[in-house]
Amino acid sequence: MAGALLATFYGAALANLFCLPIADKLHLKLVDEEINRTLMIDGILMIREAKSPTLVREMLLAYLPEKHRHSEAEEGKAAEAVAA
Repeated sequence: MAGALLATFYGAALANLFCLPIADKLHLKLVDEEINRTLMIDGILMIREAKSPTLVREMLLAYLPEKHRHSEAEEGKAAEAVAA
């Protein structure tokens, strides 16, 4: 009986201290990967439909978090000014 209780305790401790945090991190990576794949597919479909590059860029910027959108938009404008 003591062995069974000890094994149960070790199993619960192992699950809560190691396995669940790893599972949470893997889930977050899965969500990020899903967003990235959706972004790539949408970009490719818009390019295939011959949408304007500016429209494609603006649509894909919508996938970025708000704090990254402004910096990416400024970098894009600077690159367009250099190219012109």
